[in-house]
Amino acid sequence: MEYAVFALALTTLGFGGAALWLWTHPRTVLVPGPPYPVHVPPVPLPPVPQPDPMPRPDLAPVPVPAPAPVAPLVDDKALPDGGEHHGEVQALPDEPDTIPDSVVDGARFGRLVARAGATRGAVPRRDRRLRRQHAALAVINRCDPPLLLSAVAAGRPGSAVPQLSSVQVLRSIRTRINERAPDLDGAWTALVSGNGDKRALGEVLTAVVAALTDPLSELGRRRNQAPDALAVELTCVLSRLGDTDRRQHLAFGVGGGPVLRLSPDQSWAPILDPTGSTPSLPHHSPDVSWDAFETKPGDVVALCTASTAGLTRNPETGGFLAEQWIDPAPLPRYLWQLNIHSQTSRDDRAAVCLWDLADNGH
Repeated sequence: MEYAVFALALTTLGFGGAALWLWTHPRTVLVPGPPYPVHVPPVPLPPVPQPDPMPRPDLAPVPVPAPAPVAPLVDDKALPDGGEHHGEVQALPDEPDTIPDSVVDGARFGRLVARAGATRGAVPRRDRRLRRQHAALAVINRCDPPLLLSAVAAGRPGSAVPQLSSVQVLRSIRTRINERAPDLDGAWTALVSGNGDKRALGEVLTAVVAALTDPLSELGRRRNQAPDALAVELTCVLSRLGDTDRRQHLAFGVGGGPVLRLSPDQSWAPILDPTGSTPSLPHHSPDVSWDAFETKPGDVVALCTASTAGLTRNPETGGFLAEQWIDPAPLPRYLWQLNIHSQTSRDDRAAVCLWDLADNGH
């Protein structure tokens, strides 16, 4: 009602009159009261029909067929092992500072192809012993042209930490060669050119190897081990990179690991054949054996630990490796080749092979 009177005043009196009327006639404000309760009866919902359960047949166990026998990659009759097991691992060695059962590496530098591998032997696998041999490749860039360092190492059988000494000596030899790279390169170049003598190069190599004593001794001190527990054999080859008709190599080492040449007629010939089999490191006066040599396209150089060299001396396994290693193989196959089983050599194996390929890559 009040809204109707205000509208009439606005029509007849105008805006000002309507405002005056509103001032003199205050509005009554209606405050809503509490809502009246409304009762809504619940509406029952119809039941949702449930689908009938699908019939599930009884599941019978599915028979798993036994694996088919895998034919060996090498005929057992062609090897002296007589078909004996290849030394499958029964359990992991329960020792600290473990290293893998096997390692493999490789690279190619123009015509030079390198493969490196180390694997645990059948007897150490059976006895859950750690692999005590190691192999490594590294490039020395402080020489011109750069050098490829190939190395294998073997810890003393039966010692407490043979796996640590072999790994440590290969880490350290790269550092020591880098430190003496100018002296080594100069003495080697002078010897090849006829302007130097063997004594100068021999002194540098002896100093490089003698410098390995400190890291090995420090390792023994940290592990509370006597020096004999860290005794290790080391064999290295430095190869000049770059494609030439005659590639220069420098072999050196301590212990009984040889450096061998595999000719295209698949015959083995020693390049560096140390006479002593007793590890010299980490003694302060190592007896370093060394020799500089050349290879031509088609030659293969193999650095071996003493146990691996035994395979090359055996007529059957030596012939097999010569046939397999006459050409470079992919890394998995090279590791398989290194795992050749033999009754006469069931120890760890480590080897680095270098192929100086012909111009056509073969």
